[in-house]
Amino acid sequence: MTLIPTILILSAWTFLGFLSGWQKWFPKQIFFILNKIVFILLLPLFIFVSTVNNFNYNYFLSNIIIIFGQCFFVVPAALLVLFFYSRTEKKFVFNILAFQNAGYLPLPVLLAFPNNHELLLLLFLFLVGFNLIIFSLGYWIMNKKTHISEIINPPITATILSFALVIADHFFTFLPDAQSLQPLLAPLAKIISILFFPILFFVFGGFIADQYQHLKNLDLILHLKISISKYLLFPLLVIMLKPFVSADIFTILFIQSLMPPAMNLLTIPEKEKDILTMNNYLFAQYLVFILLVIPAFLVIQWLFK
Repeated sequence: MTLIPTILILSAWTFLGFLSGWQKWFPKQIFFILNKIVFILLLPLFIFVSTVNNFNYNYFLSNIIIIFGQCFFVVPAALLVLFFYSRTEKKFVFNILAFQNAGYLPLPVLLAFPNNHELLLLLFLFLVGFNLIIFSLGYWIMNKKTHISEIINPPITATILSFALVIADHFFTFLPDAQSLQPLLAPLAKIISILFFPILFFVFGGFIADQYQHLKNLDLILHLKISISKYLLFPLLVIMLKPFVSADIFTILFIQSLMPPAMNLLTIPEKEKDILTMNNYLFAQYLVFILLVIPAFLVIQWLFK
């Protein structure tokens, strides 16, 4: 399936989840249960199966620098908040700018690319570095301490184990080759793909509905500044980087530059005031992403296809 139909289908699932959450068709706990199924079971399985089935050792070595890719967003975010935001805005604006939705939203976009197997491997590597930074630096910025226990979660564990397995296999050759593995992994991959993305984007829409109903005291000028920084400046910075990186690394970074803030930023603040502030601007950014960024991206894709 090509990119535009993929985005439209997933947008429909998101809208259905939003409508369900807004109209309270289901108890709120349903969305949390489905999210746990995605986070603890489906996403780790997807990562493990994709890595074992598509790993290329030489490609891995030539692109391993992608683990540090999140630094390309963290450093500009730090400079922006240092010079253009007030003292009271700095810590939550830094996290909103520096940490995007790095996994859930980029995954279906990459799957719509032809020959996407190696891009998926790069995304999984990128997420290892991302997770390390968000729950160390990101948590420290907000609370003046780190949250190391959150760094190792089921998707990251699946990534580390699958890469350890295939790298060990490169040297000791104990796994069957990809052709032999295909009949074993193909049915599992099909089941995961059928379940994973509809559930994920249904839950995504439900969470947006729930948090949108709690929006209040939003500073529209500050929201506009954050949106310009995130959705205009960051993509332009990545485009400037294009001559210096491989085409695949550029693709990963450019897609990341268009993403809204990470959903798990809501788990970082510990003070109630900080939680409410993060909620306001986090979900205001998702509204910009859904109402402006996605339509603009679809129009550009249609014009230049």
